[in-house]
Amino acid sequence: MKVVIVGFGRMGQRHAQVVRELGLELVAVCDKNMSQLSDVAEKFGIVSTMRYEDPMAMLVAVKPQCVIVATTAPTHCEYTCMAAEHGVKYILCEKPMAVSLEECDRMITSCKRSGTTLAINHQMRFMEQYTESKRIVQDVLGGLTSVTVIAGNFGMAMNGTHYFEMFRYMTNEFPKEVTAWFSDGDVANPRGSSV
Repeated sequence: MKVVIVGFGRMGQRHAQVVRELGLELVAVCDKNMSQLSDVAEKFGIVSTMRYEDPMAMLVAVKPQCVIVATTAPTHCEYTCMAAEHGVKYILCEKPMAVSLEECDRMITSCKRSGTTLAINHQMRFMEQYTESKRIVQDVLGGLTSVTVIAGNFGMAMNGTHYFEMFRYMTNEFPKEVTAWFSDGDVANPRGSSV
């Protein structure tokens, strides 16, 4: 299967490792920061003809079967819809899925219309620390009714989504009430600016 990765920062690089471990064909990578892309791509043995700055140009030139969107959240909708509209069969998008419910709906609609399978990288429910915990909570403790998370500066969209997903997985229900305290001021995105 021909795979491309849009966004070649920390997560994009991790996806490149997994693509190769699975024996899939990594045919191109894309990142708007070409100097960073060149430095990192060299370490992965990705030749210059496999590197793109423009995701549209990459899709047209390479015609991949699978696109991995590993950029920051503000571009997830645009790149996912772009890939679906170009006939990509499989899209794996990093979380958070998008920056609004409207964008999530656009992504789902675009993928349905093109027959594209869309997955969001919320892999936790397949990991033993989740599956075993769920077994213990259900079989031994009789269920879970609430979760308290105490964390500082972890980013609601980046890490907070894992706790919502964990609750849904553990209880097979949607949360009914959420209480949170937020500090004033903006915090820099640890994954960098939008790409």
